[in-house]
Amino acid sequence: MIQSVENIHKTYAKALIVDRKSLKKFQQDEDIIMAEKIITEAFEADITPLLFKVREEMGVPLDPLEFF
Repeated sequence: MIQSVENIHKTYAKALIVDRKSLKKFQQDEDIIMAEKIITEAFEADITPLLFKVREEMGVPLDPLEFF
């Protein structure tokens, strides 16, 4: 369960960092290559530092699985 929640957090964080303004422009221009690139860049990004920062601010363990 902890790993599942961890994966949801990672995926959600990656969805949040998608450059939606650029994505919308490329979609409107029907530039599927660049639109895919915008999404791929976000989903290949290392969001671990972002998750650690959020968890630190919330006062919860940085690595929930290790804490368990």
